Amino acid sequence: MTRTPLEVTTADGFLLRGDLLLPEGEPRAAAILTHAMWVDRRTLDRPRGAGLASALVARGIACMVMDLRGHGQSRPLPREGARFGYDAYVRGDALALFRAARARFPGLGLAHVGHSLGAHTALIAAGLEPALAPDAFVCLGANQWLPQLEPKAVRRLEKGAILSAWAAFTAPRGHFDAKPLGLGSSGVPWPYVRDTLRHYLTGHYGSAPGKDDYMNALGRVRAPVFAVLSQGDARMANPEAGARFLALLGSTDRVLRVITREEMDPPPDHIGLVLDPRMRPVFEECAHFLGSRLC
Repeated sequence: MTRTPLEVTTADGFLLRGDLLLPEGEPRAAAILTHAMWVDRRTLDRPRGAGLASALVARGIACMVMDLRGHGQSRPLPREGARFGYDAYVRGDALALFRAARARFPGLGLAHVGHSLGAHTALIAAGLEPALAPDAFVCLGANQWLPQLEPKAVRRLEKGAILSAWAAFTAPRGHFDAKPLGLGSSGVPWPYVRDTLRHYLTGHYGSAPGKDDYMNALGRVRAPVFAVLSQGDARMANPEAGARFLALLGSTDRVLRVITREEMDPPPDHIGLVLDPRMRPVFEECAHFLGSRLC
């Protein structure tokens, strides 16, 4: 495997940085990898050389492992003054990465492999711009906090309270920085938090100006999807809510892989879906799925 730096510029001028991982010999397919909120691309191949990205490369899949804007090396960070909303990840980052991957790997099947934020924003972008959409998806911990997706009333109240407290804490500061709290390596700006709260309070999942309906976009996703959820992820993407989110997709080729307590005790939590070393066999299942759909 070779690893070289990679840069992609979005339509609004944000410079995304990452790594290009290439297998020995000609790649059989290509994949874009994007991470969860509050962390960066390092989570997608940890330990380095033995994580998710490496499992894909071992199957002959070239990987663009990227930091989303405001995370890792895609600076400025929110604590450094970056300001953007949720739609910047959809219309900005995801579409720019789709275009860059198509240009770099013409003729190869293209996948998107996303954890949490990286997963749901890419799915929406694919529905908004089907001509650019990847040919397959792997989604780890994909979900969105919406009241209609959470079947349990107690959890609906809890999520509403958490989002309201998050907004109250973030608004006067202009951004939320997870690093000092030990919650991650990065953060998000106030407009992103405001959008997330608006989605939950109104139940309308769409862009701030009302231009894009994200629910409708998800329904236009037709590519095969392999989704991984865990019983140990009780809050961010519990299997019940995550399954409802995935049911919004228009794809008829959907595989839902739930990690149970019988399989792993305890099952991985939200960040453990990419960091827990016990996940390596599941990463290999993801690689096998992509190989069967793209190669």
